[in-house]
Amino acid sequence: MSSLVLIVEDGDERRLPEQDPHYMWIDRGELRVSTNPPSHSTCIGNFVSEFGVWRFHTGPAECPPELRINGRPVDEDIELPGDRAEVALSADPYSEPPPATPRPRRPANVETVSGRQYLIGPLGSNAQLALDDPAVVEDHARVEIDDTGAWWITALNGEVFVDDEPVASAKLAPGAQYRIGQRMLTVPSPRRRGRGLPVTCDELSARHGPNVFLDNVSLTIAAGDFAVVHAREPLGATMLLGLIAGVYRPDHGTVRIGDSSRRGGPGVRWVPANDDLYDLLTVDETLGGVGADRRAEILSWVGLSRDGGRQVRALDPGERKRLAIARELAERPALLVVFETPDSAHYAIGEDRELMSRLATISEDIGCTVLMAARSRNNLDQARKVIILDRRGGLRYAGPAGRRADHLAALDVFGEESGPGRSDSVIQLPAMRPRVGTPGYLDGLAGVLRQQALLYRSRGNGLHALLGALAVAGAALVFVSFGLARLEMAVVAVAIALVAGGTDLVTARPVLARERRSGVSAGTIVTGRLIVHGGVLSAAAVFPATAAAWADAALPAVPGLSAWLSCYLALLLAMLLALAATMLAAAASPRERLDFAVLAGAAVTAVATVLLAWVLLAASWPVSLPLLLVLFVSAAVATAAMLENRLTSPG
Repeated sequence: MSSLVLIVEDGDERRLPEQDPHYMWIDRGELRVSTNPPSHSTCIGNFVSEFGVWRFHTGPAECPPELRINGRPVDEDIELPGDRAEVALSADPYSEPPPATPRPRRPANVETVSGRQYLIGPLGSNAQLALDDPAVVEDHARVEIDDTGAWWITALNGEVFVDDEPVASAKLAPGAQYRIGQRMLTVPSPRRRGRGLPVTCDELSARHGPNVFLDNVSLTIAAGDFAVVHAREPLGATMLLGLIAGVYRPDHGTVRIGDSSRRGGPGVRWVPANDDLYDLLTVDETLGGVGADRRAEILSWVGLSRDGGRQVRALDPGERKRLAIARELAERPALLVVFETPDSAHYAIGEDRELMSRLATISEDIGCTVLMAARSRNNLDQARKVIILDRRGGLRYAGPAGRRADHLAALDVFGEESGPGRSDSVIQLPAMRPRVGTPGYLDGLAGVLRQQALLYRSRGNGLHALLGALAVAGAALVFVSFGLARLEMAVVAVAIALVAGGTDLVTARPVLARERRSGVSAGTIVTGRLIVHGGVLSAAAVFPATAAAWADAALPAVPGLSAWLSCYLALLLAMLLALAATMLAAAASPRERLDFAVLAGAAVTAVATVLLAWVLLAASWPVSLPLLLVLFVSAAVATAAMLENRLTSPG
């Protein structure tokens, strides 16, 4: 048994993973269940899986007499049959409810086999039971299955026992036990139909330069399986996962995901080797686009239920990996590919037995095919399927976990690393090139705006103090400008634009790439940043504009407006143009680190743009303003185009 399907009184279904205890308490007359209760002393009990059997333990708070689990009052610890439980508060006394569905007719394909072996149950179903027992007679009993997965057991020519009591007929939920003859039998859980996609690789070969990473690999991964790729040469495993995820192209062979050979798709999600998380956000904020109930469920799946308020930068590498997986689970994937962290000295997912156990539970309970790479062979028994590659990129084994898989994974043939197809130089994989669809220009804008607002708040008082200091410095420069107010205000405008976040298209590129894979266009990313950053600039421009108007600085004046409003509009326009120019320079940079060359190029471009704007505005506001607006929009469009190229075709 794996997770427990819990149905609370409002009809909401939740899956409780077996790795954690789940506490229940009453809040304002309503039942609440979570792995992280506000106080353990107020909990009326907890659900926990013990050796594959779910139980409800009462305490420490008093259990209310109106509590019902599966329709029965709870006055002591109880064992839950099957993998479903209905919990409610009810004042009605317990009475056996009538069957919710009418008794089904006897299926036409139920047969009785003559001889000493008798068949009970529909042919081809999991109720097809072949019993060879001295106490079992011909046409002993009949088993039928209704649409809910419940079994209807009917005694015919022999006896059937439930709870050691003979019954003529009984309806049993999945997990319940009954006895026919001397055989104790358990009603199995119905096979859940998930969205899992099968994977088929046919004669895959891949190389980069002189280096061969895969050599004629053919394998199949069934829908809903949890498969682990183990390779002593980790680049071969990364290449195989990359081909399946759609970020690499094979030199020979094909990959089929489901019934399609297309690469990528909305149902295929992948967790990169190096995580792409915003350090300043909290765990809950990272999953901010998900409803509270589903967010709690997802964090429970990966074991982060108690870490919702922690900042990402405070998480250790293993917790960051779990959060990266949780964020992809929020997209409801049909195939989840988890790449191994390259720096295995700090964290290796193959050594994290608990996380591998959770991935196995996820694949089984939500019907998602999970494929991961693991350099370590210590926990391969957690996988349903193990794929082992040798050092030359050939397929050594593809099958169930067990002794054979462990033995083949331990093989290390000396000299393979110097064999044909290996270069003596440092081996590197090519850059990943994800192929993603083309979403609408403003799809996901609300989420981008919310995320940027959270980032500004998370950057704390230090950013606000720095922006304020720059605004004060700009105001002070007005009084000592010596006729250079425009140049000094241009420098201040550019400095504020740089600090406000104009260069984060360089530093946050891995996170932006993940947003792009999630269906957010580069145009949406740029537009959201311009709106939020522009709002910050509109507040930062107030103080220097006030000083400029009071000192009568020689800024371009807008005819018909007051001195203060004229200075404010001129300075705000300068800041917005500086922001657009800075973002354009950042998007054009091929680097992913903010160094002096990138910063200097962005600053020079922005200063030149602001000075040009003020020259045009000084000549004629009515003519220049439309031209500058066109310049601003053109810079935004060019930034989106360059960013799209960087995010979808890096390197």
